[in-house]
Amino acid sequence: GDGGIAFGASSGWQKLPPNVSAASPGISNLVAWTGATDVEGSVAHNIFRFFDCDMHYSDPQLNILVRALQGCSCLRRERFFMTIAGVRRRLDRKWQETPLAKVFVIEDEYFALKQRAQSCYIRNKIKEKGLKKWEAFMAFDSNDNGHLSPDELYGALHFLEMPDLTALDVVEFLEAGDANQDGLLDYKEFLNLLGETDEDDETKEAPMENDMNANMAKVGVYGKEEIRQVIAVRRHAQQAKMHMERMRREVEQAEIENKIFEEELTASSLRIGGANPKRILPDVDNLNEVLTTSKEWFGLEFGFMTNQLPIRTNMTGKDHKFVIV
Repeated sequence: GDGGIAFGASSGWQKLPPNVSAASPGISNLVAWTGATDVEGSVAHNIFRFFDCDMHYSDPQLNILVRALQGCSCLRRERFFMTIAGVRRRLDRKWQETPLAKVFVIEDEYFALKQRAQSCYIRNKIKEKGLKKWEAFMAFDSNDNGHLSPDELYGALHFLEMPDLTALDVVEFLEAGDANQDGLLDYKEFLNLLGETDEDDETKEAPMENDMNANMAKVGVYGKEEIRQVIAVRRHAQQAKMHMERMRREVEQAEIENKIFEEELTASSLRIGGANPKRILPDVDNLNEVLTTSKEWFGLEFGFMTNQLPIRTNMTGKDHKFVIV
């Protein structure tokens, strides 16, 4: 989010326009004197970092990236990123445990603002109760398994008296911090979700695993059945969204295949003997009659008189069966 230069090799990239001085008002706020503001430069910079499969961003950079990508669903963002990363000759790295994971969970800037407000509220309430974050985590972890389940988190937020709290808010808040997508929050995810660790390093003062069952009053779970219903509805909606995405991709693939075939057909017209197959089109003067009556028809003519087969065809079998591929 520093507004860094995305490109710096173009001729005249940093050249000021005629009759404009570097001391002119507003020039200092332009990125490399291209006319772009700091915000515009930052958007371009972080978008190209995303395209380059960079996984480490600061919180301001993540906010800018989410705002730039909010017109695209989280599912499409993830598939785009995985497709680009899959063709790069780099070491395979897991993005699930990097700051980039938030980009594939947070839909838009308003959802990000809501999550930050919830995190701020929880931090302040924990401080008001005189607890360290690891003490609060141990109190919220009612079964001492080192993880917070959705109903345990619901009990924690209910205990902290978060206003206008619903089961949907709890599930969305948990998903925003669930980096490994196991449906639970471990202590590291809990800290990352709250953000802004205190001056005393919370991770250093965190208890060992064998101390997680220390004697401390437990908050307890809340709204288990309500949480279960919300998760079921969201899972069903996610499956429906994935089904629609799969159908959309199939339609796009069919359109691409059709365009490729048209290009191949056009290119084949330059071969000896012309296009193969050759499209038989109706007489332009009688086009309306052809469309309204069935007296005339048109189609494709496949030629086998030369050594070149029609495009996208194979001759197979002892009987030389004709197969379109």
